[in-house]
This record gives sequence, structure tokens and C-alpha cells, in this order.
Amino acid sequence: LGFNVIATDFSSQPLELLRQAAELQGLSKRVATRLLDLRDETPLPAADLVIASDVLYDRGTATAMARRVAEARARGSHVLITDIGRPNRKVFIQELQQLWPDEPIEFNVAGLAVQGPLSAHGRDPSNNVEVDVLALPPSGTRLQAKLLSWPPCFMPRPLGHRKIL
Repeated sequence: LGFNVIATDFSSQPLELLRQAAELQGLSKRVATRLLDLRDETPLPAADLVIASDVLYDRGTATAMARRVAEARARGSHVLITDIGRPNRKVFIQELQQLWPDEPIEFNVAGLAVQGPLSAHGRDPSNNVEVDVLALPPSGTRLQAKLLSWPPCFMPRPLGHRKIL
């Protein structure tokens, strides 16, 4: 899509897998990685768009993610949060509604996440997962329609890895 990307995680292992996948695809000059724990006070890196995927797995992370959404929006970033229906989505939404009581906060786009390794027969569709997306503009602006119309893309994991990126 032509963007430079900063990928973050609180663990170095997924970042290393991502570095390997980016290198295999000739994207290593455009993909940087950085350790970041949502729950600490380290500021988010500057970005036009912040994307968080499958981060609402526990109450503390869901609450921290809501604070990070506020941080990103306040400095002018668009935000996309994807979730597969984790139980702590409700905690996340409640926290966001406290921050912006006059704004509708809802996962307003749904799609399909393609998971699993690519084999000679393609991908096994039984591994696919329904994903909901919450799209929020920077504070004080309206969501741009083009934000929700990017073509689907994925970054396959390196051969032999069992972890899903």
C-alpha cells in the first residue's frame, strides 16, 4: 500500500517473526519494529494511522488500549481497532464511552481474517475468523471514507513458523 510501518508488541518474539517476514518480501526498509507495552507510560510512536489487532484479551489491556486510543486521537492519528469478539470488548467500549460520551463508539465494519499457513492447496477456509473493526478519526474530525476502503492484504509468515503473525 506504500506506507512506512512501525510494528509494536510487548514481546520481542512476534517482532522478530515480523522482521523475518518483511525481509523475505523485500519490505524491511519500510517496516520497523519497536517494543511497546500498552499498559506503561511510554508514548506511542508518531503515526498517521494506529492499528491494533486482537488486543482486548484481558481487562487491563482493554482499559489500556482505550487510553492509547485517546492518546492517538488527541495527537491527530486515525485509529482502527480489530477484535474477534473477545469478552473484554465491553470493558474497552465502556472506557471509550467515558472518554467521549457524545460520540458513537461501535465496531462499525466487519470482515474475515485469513489465518493459517499457505500450502500447495491454498489456505484452509475453516481457519478463517470473523473480525470486527472500530474506526475512529482524530479528535475533532470526521472519519474519512477512504480509510475503510483499502484493498485486503496480508503478510504471510516465514516458512516453518507455527505462529500466526
